[in-house]
Amino acid sequence: MARPLQDRTVLVIGRGGGIARAVTTAARDAGAQVIAAGRDQEALAKAYADDTGAWDALGDAGKADYFEDVSTRNPARRIGTTEDIATAVLFAMTNTFLTGTTLRIDGGEPLI
Repeated sequence: MARPLQDRTVLVIGRGGGIARAVTTAARDAGAQVIAAGRDQEALAKAYADDTGAWDALGDAGKADYFEDVSTRNPARRIGTTEDIATAVLFAMTNTFLTGTTLRIDGGEPLI
C-alpha cells in the first residue's frame, strides 16, 4: 500500500473528538508521524476511546428517526461518519496540486 505521508509529521489540533481521532488514524495509516495537541487533556484522552456523541442529546428513538429522515432526502442516503471527514482531510494533505479550495463533506445536504 502506498504511504503518501511517509517521513512527514502531521499536527492534529482541536477539541479532541471523533473527527480528530479519525484524522489522526488516517494520517498514521498513511505513514505520518502524528502529534495530537489539545487544550483539554481529559477531552484529548477520551477522543481516542469514545465516539463523537454528537447526536446523543436526541435520545435513541430521536436519533433513529433523524437518521432515517436524513437518509431519505440526502443524496448519499446516509449520515456522514468521522471516517468520511478523515478521508477528505487525508486527500487534502496528500494532494500536492490542491490549493485554496473548500471541500464540502456533507453527502449532498449542507447543514446550513
